[in-house]
Formats: sequence, structure tokens, C-alpha cells
Amino acid sequence: MNYKHIVFDVDGTLIDSGTADIRGLQDTLEQLTGVVTPLEELRFSQGIPGKDTLRILGIEDIDAVEEQWIQNILRHSGGITLFPGMKETLEALDARGVKLGVVTSRTHRELDGDFPRYGVAHLFGPMICAEDAPGHKPEPAPLLRYMELTGARPEEVLYVGDTINDSLCAQRSGIDFALALWGTNDLAIPAEHRLQSPSALLDLPDKVL
Repeated sequence: MNYKHIVFDVDGTLIDSGTADIRGLQDTLEQLTGVVTPLEELRFSQGIPGKDTLRILGIEDIDAVEEQWIQNILRHSGGITLFPGMKETLEALDARGVKLGVVTSRTHRELDGDFPRYGVAHLFGPMICAEDAPGHKPEPAPLLRYMELTGARPEEVLYVGDTINDSLCAQRSGIDFALALWGTNDLAIPAEHRLQSPSALLDLPDKVL
């Protein structure tokens, strides 16, 4: 495997957080409207910035409601963990000299709220969050920003994610994409690599550069 940089999405890829995020949103909407929205109707929010989700839902006071949502996520966050085998895989990649990064639709505040407790933050270089690029996934801006900061060429980078927006972001950046089958809800998402487990990253075949 000759990728020099492996960049990860966070939710649904590094950490199993989907339930907490959606339940936090469900709680927030119930507090605002008194109506319990079915979780399936809220799954569209996965992989896009929180503010975009709230705009789609027609929320007016986006900043205040986003803060309310963050607090509700924290109420459900006790069960959030790294996916099995992820920490060992990240440590092995780091030991091989692979540069690790993050491109996420979270804000820095959202990321910093819980990511340090997983014990892997020190393994990563640039962490590109929602406010770090002029556009969001599926646009290429976040991955282009990562390459700008690191000097990496597209052919040297692999992006690992679980949603169609992750795949499109990679494609539009000229970067190979690996679909995290352990976290995705859509097995048909286009990808150069389809990974059954995090450890499969250690066995990727060499590519023609």
C-alpha cells in the first residue's frame, strides 16, 4: 500500500456516533415543537454540517438551536466509541509512516467536545472541519484544503468515509475513496476500495502512480 496520506471522515467512519447524533436531533426537535420526529426521517443529516441540517428543517435561530442540539448529543454520547479495531489500525498506519488526517462536517467545537477522549487525536495531522474550507462535502474544498496544508498530491491520498457525500468529495478532488462498510447505510456508494473492517487498510494493494 503506497498511499502516503490516509484521511478519515469522523462520524460513521472513525467513531460509531450516528445514533447519538440523530437522537440528539430528535430530542431537539421535540423540545421545539412537541412532536417526536421518526429517526428514519432524520438520517439525511448524516454527513452534512449541522447548520445545513437545521436550514433544511426550516429552523430560524440556527446558532441557538445548534447549541441545543450539541447539548442533547452529549446526553447520548456515553455509548459512543471508536469502531472495533480502529485504534490498532491507526497506530499501525502511524508506525508505518503514513500521515493521518481528518476531513469532517463537524465544527472544531463539535470535534473537540469528544474526540480527545478516544485516545487517538495525537496520531493525526490536519483536522479539517466545517469552518476551515470555503465549501462543504460533497464539494472538494475540504480535501483540497488538506492537500494545500500538507503539500500532498491527489494520487498520494486516500479518503475513508461512509456516505455518498464523502465519495463525491473525494472524486471531485481527484482522490481515491475507500468505503467504510462497517459504518455505511448504502453499499452501492462508488469507491476504489470497499473495506470490511478498519484493519483492511493495512492490506490495501499498491496502486500505479
